[in-house]
Amino acid sequence: MAKGSRSIISYTKFFAKGIPSTKVILALLIAASFIFSISSVALVNYKILDTEFANIAINGFIVGIIAIILPTILAALFIKLALRKVSARHLLFISFISSIAFSMYLLLGSLVYILLGTAAAVLVIIVGIASIYGWLMIVTKVLLPKYKRVIPLALVQPTLYLLFYIPTSKFVFGIYEPTSLLLIKLYAGIAVFAVVIYAILYIFNKPMRRSLGFGSVDAFSEMIQDWLFGISTSSAFSKYGKPADIPVDVVLFSGRKGLKAMFFAPSLHYGVAGNIGGSNFPYLLEKYAESRYKVRPFIMHAAINEDFNPVNSMDIVKLKKVINDAIKEARYAQSPIHMSYGESKGSKVVELSFGGVSNGHAYKGSERNGGCIC
Repeated sequence: MAKGSRSIISYTKFFAKGIPSTKVILALLIAASFIFSISSVALVNYKILDTEFANIAINGFIVGIIAIILPTILAALFIKLALRKVSARHLLFISFISSIAFSMYLLLGSLVYILLGTAAAVLVIIVGIASIYGWLMIVTKVLLPKYKRVIPLALVQPTLYLLFYIPTSKFVFGIYEPTSLLLIKLYAGIAVFAVVIYAILYIFNKPMRRSLGFGSVDAFSEMIQDWLFGISTSSAFSKYGKPADIPVDVVLFSGRKGLKAMFFAPSLHYGVAGNIGGSNFPYLLEKYAESRYKVRPFIMHAAINEDFNPVNSMDIVKLKKVINDAIKEARYAQSPIHMSYGESKGSKVVELSFGGVSNGHAYKGSERNGGCIC
């Protein structure tokens, strides 16, 4: 998990917790697979359950190992090869969630087989496996913003489920259709789910892309990667926006023993979350000034909108240089300090003046709307 200094969502209790360990996930996978597979075989053979329970249990174990456990682990390992920076534990957990869905469809397929026959049961299995693609597509899209790589990665686990289930289907209800035909049906179902998922992603992406130039799904993806894997992903947004020169105001307070405090106000907007758009800049700048100069910094938020979001974490190097140059070249003068306060119809303005410099903040109710040094 990423360090708290880099990920804003790490401050919530939910996101501060990790997923189970690899051993726990494997134990849950094995237990759930055997429960569902034995139940599926037992449901189809309910008439001989009392006399053939041992054979039914053995067949259920075979289905669980070959049709559920093996493809689940193989899918996690295969995707790990493509997502080197993502931990195997997280990928195994994602595959485990998919295995639960597949297991439930196997059980549902057994019930449909009893009620409607083989053709309907096979249809349930095919549609169920295809629906897993939708879940995996969303997950891999969040983990991997390069959407062109999402399609083959999300296809791996559904394909393995079908290929590994076909030889074991004789223990549940026999599937005797050609494998090529079953794959065609599967990919046709996957195509339908892909269209639906892309439509949903487009709807979610459009409002934010119109205003900021990048989609909300991309922003959420970057935030999740930062939280789970500690991947600095702000470079993905470097293609948006353009270079700009911004004013930076620095006010230093010095005493007999050296620097006492610093007001630092770059004309930047800090957003959106995690390390995207410079959300972590105030914290990092504060720690930099404290550790290097032993000074208490006040990192200000200027009256700037999202058009001036930094798009790359390397931009903070330029701001650190401004701090270094300001402290090195500063000229001090004695000056009185004045504080002014005004309020009208729930809006408040607080101004702190020293010499020819003013620091102002505007509030409405209890919420701060902005601040600047002018």
